[in-house]
Amino acid sequence: MVCLDYPVFVEIRRLGVSGFLNLAVLPFRALLGKDRNPVPSNGGNRSVALLSTTPEGIATEQLIFTGNSSVCEAKAIGMIGCGERIVLEGFPLEQVAELCFKHNYRWRFGPDSKKSLRFVLEPGKATPSSTDTHR
Repeated sequence: MVCLDYPVFVEIRRLGVSGFLNLAVLPFRALLGKDRNPVPSNGGNRSVALLSTTPEGIATEQLIFTGNSSVCEAKAIGMIGCGERIVLEGFPLEQVAELCFKHNYRWRFGPDSKKSLRFVLEPGKATPSSTDTHR
């Protein structure tokens, strides 16, 4: 192994005050609606579908509900509580990530997610503390 003693110059860029302010203000701009979010191709409707697998290994999707965002969210939370694999369409990424974090679920982009916001949610792996009942 050869070790060469050459000086190495590294350029370190610092974020200025304006960069930090932009990062700090971003959540507030989103809450106030100042950020432009693209309108989903489904017209703003949301849908919840049950994802199941046949014995042959074919994934099937059964539509459960389409419509109002609050009702769709309630349906999704109910299905998550039962441990189902579901497909959410038209939900913002932030809301999907929050649901997965709260309920120990994993999410991934679903098929045709380039056309609309489609996410597949699956139960996460159990943590050792949740399965350890003999303590």
